[in-house]
Amino acid sequence: MEKIQILHNSKLDLVKWDEIIYNSTNSRVYAESWYLDIIDPDWKGLVYGDYNYIMPIIAKKKWAIEYYFQPTYAQQHGIYPPSTPQITNEIIVYLNQACSYYNLSMNSLNIVHNDRLKIEDRKNFILSLKPSFNELQKGYNSHAKRNTKKALRLCTVSTHVNSNEYLKLKQENSHSGFSSSNAKKIKLILTKALRTQRGLIYGAYSQHNELIAAAFFIVEQKRLTYLNSVSTSEGKESRAMYAIVTEFIKNNAESAYLLDFEGSNVDGIARFFKGFGALPETYQHIQYNNLPWFLKIIKK
Repeated sequence: MEKIQILHNSKLDLVKWDEIIYNSTNSRVYAESWYLDIIDPDWKGLVYGDYNYIMPIIAKKKWAIEYYFQPTYAQQHGIYPPSTPQITNEIIVYLNQACSYYNLSMNSLNIVHNDRLKIEDRKNFILSLKPSFNELQKGYNSHAKRNTKKALRLCTVSTHVNSNEYLKLKQENSHSGFSSSNAKKIKLILTKALRTQRGLIYGAYSQHNELIAAAFFIVEQKRLTYLNSVSTSEGKESRAMYAIVTEFIKNNAESAYLLDFEGSNVDGIARFFKGFGALPETYQHIQYNNLPWFLKIIKK
C-alpha cells in the first residue's frame, strides 16, 4: 500500500496538482487549485503515493470535530486520475480512519463499493457538441423546440454581458439561498474565469432591451460547464433560458467539447436539460457517519 496523506494546500506541490487535474480523463474545473482557492482558501488535498492520485478535501469543524463536505459551486470532486477499485478502497478506508463524518461527491469515473458508506447515485447531464448545429437541434424534444421558438421570438441573445450586470441580476432575482458568501464566491469565480478567458456570459434581452436572463459558462479542457444562471419573472415567462442555451450550442457546435449542464435530481430542472438532447451521466455521493451516537442522531 502506498502512503496516503492529507495536506493543507500550502504544503502541496500545486504545479504538479494542476498538471494531474489537467491531464486526467476525468478532469473537472472544480478540482483545479485556483478554483479551490476561491471555494475555500483552507482547502486540503489527499495525496496517494508521489502524487499518483489526488483528491480535493474541504474540511470544517463543528463541536470540535472535523468533517469533510461537498461545497457549493463544486458539483463533483473525487479521485484524479480515475483509480482502480483497489486504490479507491484504500483511499476510502483512509478517509474513514481520518474523519468521523463526511458527505462527498465523487466524479463520474470513480466507482465506490464500501459497506460502511451510504451511497447515492446522482445524475449530471451532458451533451456532445461534435455534431452540427442542425443535427443537435434535431435532438431537442418537442417541449424544448416549442419553448425555444417562443424564446427566440421574444428575446435577443448577447455575449456582451459583463460580470457586474450578471451579479446585479443575480442579486435581484435570487431567493435566500444566494447568501452573501455565495455571492462573493461566484463573483470571484466570474472575475478570474473572465480574466483568463475561461468564462463566458450569455444574456437574453427583452423587446424593451432589458436584461431578463443570463447564464455563466466556464471553459474546461474537455467540457463547457453551465455553472450558474438567473432569470427574472419576465425571463421565465419568455422561456429566455432556452434562447440562451440554443445560442450557446449554435456557437460551439462541431467542437470536441461536452456541454456539461451540471445536472439535477430535481425533475423539473432535469427535464429542462434533457430537452436539449442531453444524456445522463451518473456520479456517486457518499456519506460516512461514525460520530458519537448523540451526534449521529442529529446528522441523520
